[in-house]
Amino acid sequence: MKQTLAIVFGLAVVLAFFVGYEGTVKNGVSSGTGVQELNKEIRVGLPGLDDAGNGEIAFVKVKLVEGTGKVFIEFSQGEPLVGDETQSSIQTAFKVATKIAKDLGAADADNVDAFYTFETDSDAVSGKSAGAAMTLATIALLTGREENNGVLVTGTIEEDESIGIVSGVLEKAKAARQYNYTTILVPAGTSQAVKQEQVC
Repeated sequence: MKQTLAIVFGLAVVLAFFVGYEGTVKNGVSSGTGVQELNKEIRVGLPGLDDAGNGEIAFVKVKLVEGTGKVFIEFSQGEPLVGDETQSSIQTAFKVATKIAKDLGAADADNVDAFYTFETDSDAVSGKSAGAAMTLATIALLTGREENNGVLVTGTIEEDESIGIVSGVLEKAKAARQYNYTTILVPAGTSQAVKQEQVC
């Protein structure tokens, strides 16, 4: 299967690839009409690196319920240690997602709580590279869009809505292929890998 690497310049571009341009709001937050059917959840893959630097794919389920803007972190098994960077990234993802969702017409996007449930065998979750994927999944729920199951995203999310660079893109792409993903969206400037070889 052909593996495609797409360069991502920001959420405005990647949103179209990940969840599409159009979508109904039957499962999200409808502009001016309050919260609707927030029991739906989205499960997305998270490209990462294991302790040995090999690519791996974890998963996160994002679910929204009516609330006041709180964020909850859960795990499907065990109680891994969650690093400070990861906790901060999840908070930023939710903050950016609600802002963009409101810009897209979901006027009541602030009136929800978010549950991020991680599926991983690791005993620790660290780093910020899942930020962009969590942001996009949250936007999809808030606006009633459907995610593209063939697409992965790796990149940090910043408060100015930009997607920051990450390491290990080649290793993550190899892992994505093993899970039959067709496309992995990466931050601009990270779509090429340089391999150093010693020449005698």
